[in-house]
Amino acid sequence: MRSEWRAVGALCGVVVLGGAGCSVGSAEGGPERDRGAGVGEEAELRSPSAACASGAAGCGRTLAESRAGGTSEACGREPFGRQFAADNATLRGFAVSDDSNSVLAGAFEGTLTFGATSLTSAGGTDVFVAKLDACGVPLWSARFGDAEAQAALDVAADDKGALVLGEFTGAVDFGTVRLTASPPGGPELFVANLKASGRTRWAAQIAADEDSILLGKAIASDGRGGALVLGTLEGAARVAGHRIERRAIGTFVVRLDRSGRFSWVSLPPSGSDTGEIGIEVDDDDNIFIASADGRGNATFLTKLDEDGALLWHKRFPGSPEQAEDLYDFAVDPDGSVLLAGTGVFGEEELPGGPSPFVAKIDPDGNVLWVTRFDGVQTAREIAASDDAVFLAGDSLCTPDESPSCSAWAAELSPDGQVRWTERLGQGAVVSGLEVDARDNPMLAGSFQGTVEVGDDVLTSEENALFVGRLLASD
Repeated sequence: MRSEWRAVGALCGVVVLGGAGCSVGSAEGGPERDRGAGVGEEAELRSPSAACASGAAGCGRTLAESRAGGTSEACGREPFGRQFAADNATLRGFAVSDDSNSVLAGAFEGTLTFGATSLTSAGGTDVFVAKLDACGVPLWSARFGDAEAQAALDVAADDKGALVLGEFTGAVDFGTVRLTASPPGGPELFVANLKASGRTRWAAQIAADEDSILLGKAIASDGRGGALVLGTLEGAARVAGHRIERRAIGTFVVRLDRSGRFSWVSLPPSGSDTGEIGIEVDDDDNIFIASADGRGNATFLTKLDEDGALLWHKRFPGSPEQAEDLYDFAVDPDGSVLLAGTGVFGEEELPGGPSPFVAKIDPDGNVLWVTRFDGVQTAREIAASDDAVFLAGDSLCTPDESPSCSAWAAELSPDGQVRWTERLGQGAVVSGLEVDARDNPMLAGSFQGTVEVGDDVLTSEENALFVGRLLASD
């Protein structure tokens, strides 16, 4: 149900999308296993069912269109919801390309099903990556890993495929290269560049020296064919064979070029309690990093140029008595930044204390506006187009609240005025929100139970992944 915004305490859960039709099917001859170039012994690359890819049940595409990556008018204009059986899977990354295809990445144990094909883990958690067409039909899915633990941490779309950041112990075979972690240290990081077909273009390893701390946080395409990796480092590490060092624990950004070779490292301002939220790139190839003080005292925004040089670093103070939380951020087409969180965001004496907020920051780091919401609903995800800001979020329900408490999504105008709110149901976790080629919001996450959007319903007794599209205002 779509309505005008109401700040009510009965909103809880997180956004979900309903959908029906063509989420499963039977491929002629059964699932296909392809071990061609780029997919090694530890990777499975699977094609979707012929029935689903052919456009059955409103898929809206021919098999030829799906394989070519083209977008039909029906797919690009219609809302949809689609689910995938995933009893023990965690979605960590969601990206949408310029043709409205989407990529999911995360970790799973057991079996994970996309359409009529299934991936099976090798022992511990394995990496999964799946590409869907513009109406959510699986184009391919892949598994990477051995009997030890591997997981994707984030994914980004570029003009030729996808970039995946992950962590691993043991070994990961990408076909073109096999990466092996050095025991007995903690997990090491990998960066994989996948072609549009799902095959590996290149893969690189980031490994910490002994007694060093290394954490991977996020990945972005730099707009020039390279990858930008955001993480935390104390000590030293090797990136694609090149040594980097940060004496005190803090943030690092590494650029790998279009061939996976080390290009540069940047060590922007940060502290021992800094928690990185994400990394984004604007249309001029400037780099933005959002982070928060782990003690809840402040929110930070940093801007670098295309070569990693610091342009500015801004601190937005929180309340000394209440924690300041930053959940997500996005860069809009004009180079402004949108932040979504909970706190006072620069107004330490804010009447009523901390509250959910969305803030817009101009390209020079100045606050343009802050929209605050009464009630307990919290925006966990944010995305932006030329004409709108989109939110997806949850609320913290209390035992005496109505059973009608719901997950929600919303659209704001470019100046922060709420246009609509959509109540979407219970039992889901939204892990990604992006804007497609037609400036409509696309969401991905997980759910259990029954959730609904309009006439579309998704139902699963076990945990499942979902992907869907809402329509922006005309």
